[in-house]
Amino acid sequence: TVDELKKDVREKLEKAADSKAENDRRVAAIDKAAENASMDIPEAMVEDRIDQMLREFAMRLEQQGMKFEQYLQLSGGDMTKLRDQYRETAEKNVRTDLMLEAVAKAEHIEVSDDDIRTEIAMMAQLYNATPAQVQKIVRQQGRLSDLAITVMRRKTAKFIVDHLAE
Repeated sequence: TVDELKKDVREKLEKAADSKAENDRRVAAIDKAAENASMDIPEAMVEDRIDQMLREFAMRLEQQGMKFEQYLQLSGGDMTKLRDQYRETAEKNVRTDLMLEAVAKAEHIEVSDDDIRTEIAMMAQLYNATPAQVQKIVRQQGRLSDLAITVMRRKTAKFIVDHLAE
Protein backbone atom coordinates (compact mmCIF):
# COMPACT_ATOMS: atom_id res chain seq x y z
CA THR A 1 0.00 0.00 0.00
CA VAL A 2 0.96 3.65 -0.26
CA ASP A 3 1.20 3.98 3.51
CA GLU A 4 3.60 1.04 3.72
CA LEU A 5 5.69 2.53 0.92
CA LYS A 6 5.81 5.90 2.71
CA LYS A 7 6.80 4.19 5.95
CA ASP A 8 9.53 2.20 4.18
CA VAL A 9 10.93 5.30 2.46
CA ARG A 10 10.85 7.26 5.74
CA GLU A 11 12.69 4.48 7.58
CA LYS A 12 15.35 4.29 4.85
CA LEU A 13 15.83 8.06 4.87
CA GLU A 14 16.12 8.11 8.66
CA LYS A 15 18.66 5.29 8.55
CA ALA A 16 20.69 7.10 5.86
CA ALA A 17 20.59 10.34 7.89
CA ASP A 18 21.74 8.51 11.04
CA SER A 19 24.53 6.84 9.11
CA LYS A 20 25.67 10.15 7.62
CA ALA A 21 25.58 11.84 11.03
CA GLU A 22 27.69 9.03 12.54
CA ASN A 23 30.17 9.22 9.68
CA ASP A 24 30.40 13.01 9.99
CA ARG A 25 31.08 12.61 13.73
CA ARG A 26 33.86 10.10 13.02
CA VAL A 27 35.45 12.30 10.37
CA ALA A 28 35.29 15.36 12.64
CA ALA A 29 36.91 13.46 15.52
CA ILE A 30 39.76 12.17 13.36
CA ASP A 31 40.27 15.60 11.76
CA LYS A 32 40.42 17.22 15.20
CA ALA A 33 42.91 14.64 16.48
CA ALA A 34 45.09 15.17 13.41
CA GLU A 35 44.95 18.97 13.79
CA ASN A 36 46.03 18.67 17.43
CA ALA A 37 48.95 16.39 16.60
CA SER A 38 52.22 18.24 16.58
CA MET A 39 54.60 16.67 14.10
CA ASP A 40 56.80 17.44 11.18
CA ILE A 41 55.38 16.27 7.90
CA PRO A 42 58.12 15.04 5.57
CA GLU A 43 57.89 16.75 2.18
CA ALA A 44 58.70 13.46 0.45
CA MET A 45 55.55 11.90 1.96
CA VAL A 46 53.45 14.81 0.74
CA GLU A 47 54.92 14.50 -2.76
CA ASP A 48 54.26 10.74 -2.74
CA ARG A 49 50.66 11.36 -1.68
CA ILE A 50 50.21 13.93 -4.46
CA ASP A 51 51.57 11.37 -6.94
CA GLN A 52 49.09 8.79 -5.63
CA MET A 53 46.19 11.24 -5.86
CA LEU A 54 47.13 12.15 -9.44
CA ARG A 55 47.34 8.46 -10.42
CA GLU A 56 43.88 7.87 -8.95
CA PHE A 57 42.54 10.95 -10.77
CA ALA A 58 44.04 9.73 -14.06
CA MET A 59 42.44 6.30 -13.55
CA ARG A 60 39.02 7.89 -12.93
CA LEU A 61 39.43 9.98 -16.08
CA GLU A 62 40.32 6.90 -18.12
CA GLN A 63 37.29 5.06 -16.77
CA GLN A 64 35.25 7.92 -18.22
CA GLY A 65 37.06 7.67 -21.55
CA MET A 66 39.47 10.58 -21.25
CA LYS A 67 43.27 10.53 -21.13
CA PHE A 68 45.03 12.53 -18.45
CA GLU A 69 46.93 14.51 -21.08
CA GLN A 70 43.63 15.44 -22.77
CA TYR A 71 42.32 16.71 -19.45
CA LEU A 72 45.36 18.93 -18.98
CA GLN A 73 44.97 20.34 -22.51
CA LEU A 74 41.23 20.95 -22.19
CA SER A 75 41.47 22.47 -18.73
CA GLY A 76 44.34 24.72 -19.76
CA GLY A 77 46.21 23.53 -16.72
CA ASP A 78 49.68 22.28 -16.24
CA MET A 79 51.14 19.68 -13.94
CA THR A 80 52.60 22.22 -11.51
CA LYS A 81 49.23 23.93 -10.98
CA LEU A 82 47.47 20.59 -10.61
CA ARG A 83 50.01 19.39 -8.04
CA ASP A 84 49.53 22.65 -6.12
CA GLN A 85 45.77 22.08 -6.07
CA TYR A 86 46.29 18.68 -4.42
CA ARG A 87 48.95 19.85 -1.94
CA GLU A 88 46.69 20.94 0.95
CA THR A 89 44.64 17.73 0.84
CA ALA A 90 47.80 15.64 0.57
CA GLU A 91 49.32 17.36 3.61
CA LYS A 92 46.13 16.79 5.60
CA ASN A 93 46.03 13.12 4.57
CA VAL A 94 49.67 12.55 5.49
CA ARG A 95 49.20 14.29 8.86
CA THR A 96 46.16 12.10 9.56
CA ASP A 97 48.01 8.93 8.55
CA LEU A 98 51.01 9.78 10.74
CA MET A 99 48.73 10.55 13.69
CA LEU A 100 46.84 7.27 13.24
CA GLU A 101 50.09 5.33 13.02
CA ALA A 102 51.41 7.02 16.19
CA VAL A 103 48.20 6.25 18.11
CA ALA A 104 48.22 2.66 16.85
CA LYS A 105 51.79 2.22 18.07
CA ALA A 106 51.13 3.86 21.44
CA GLU A 107 47.95 1.85 22.02
CA HIS A 108 49.37 -1.40 20.61
CA ILE A 109 46.67 -1.67 17.96
CA GLU A 110 47.54 -4.55 15.69
CA VAL A 111 46.05 -6.19 12.64
CA SER A 112 45.31 -9.88 12.95
CA ASP A 113 44.93 -12.48 10.23
CA ASP A 114 41.20 -12.43 11.03
CA ASP A 115 41.12 -8.67 10.40
CA ILE A 116 42.71 -9.22 6.98
CA ARG A 117 40.28 -12.05 6.16
CA THR A 118 37.34 -9.84 7.15
CA GLU A 119 38.62 -6.97 4.98
CA ILE A 120 39.12 -9.31 2.02
CA ALA A 121 35.61 -10.69 2.48
CA MET A 122 34.18 -7.15 2.49
CA MET A 123 36.15 -6.30 -0.65
CA ALA A 124 34.93 -9.48 -2.31
CA GLN A 125 31.33 -8.55 -1.57
CA LEU A 126 31.90 -5.01 -2.87
CA TYR A 127 33.44 -6.23 -6.13
CA ASN A 128 31.13 -9.22 -6.55
CA ALA A 129 34.02 -11.68 -6.34
CA THR A 130 35.03 -14.50 -4.05
CA PRO A 131 37.39 -13.88 -1.13
CA ALA A 132 39.87 -16.27 -2.78
CA GLN A 133 39.84 -14.18 -5.96
CA VAL A 134 40.40 -10.94 -4.05
CA GLN A 135 43.15 -12.48 -1.94
CA LYS A 136 44.90 -13.75 -5.06
CA ILE A 137 44.79 -10.30 -6.68
CA VAL A 138 45.98 -8.58 -3.51
CA ARG A 139 48.94 -10.97 -3.24
CA GLN A 140 49.79 -10.80 -6.96
CA GLN A 141 49.87 -7.01 -6.84
CA GLY A 142 51.95 -7.04 -3.66
CA ARG A 143 49.28 -5.03 -1.83
CA LEU A 144 48.94 -7.12 1.33
CA SER A 145 50.96 -4.66 3.42
CA ASP A 146 48.89 -1.76 2.04
CA LEU A 147 45.75 -3.64 3.03
CA ALA A 148 47.11 -4.22 6.53
CA ILE A 149 47.93 -0.52 6.89
CA THR A 150 44.42 0.43 5.77
CA VAL A 151 42.88 -1.96 8.31
CA MET A 152 45.19 -0.66 11.05
CA ARG A 153 44.21 2.94 10.30
CA ARG A 154 40.51 2.04 10.34
CA LYS A 155 40.87 0.20 13.66
CA THR A 156 42.78 3.13 15.13
CA ALA A 157 40.19 5.63 13.92
CA LYS A 158 37.49 3.52 15.57
CA PHE A 159 39.57 3.42 18.77
CA ILE A 160 39.82 7.23 18.79
CA VAL A 161 36.11 7.75 18.15
CA ASP A 162 35.14 5.15 20.75
CA HIS A 163 37.35 6.80 23.37
CA LEU A 164 35.99 10.26 22.63
CA ALA A 165 32.50 8.95 23.43
CA GLU A 166 33.62 7.91 26.93
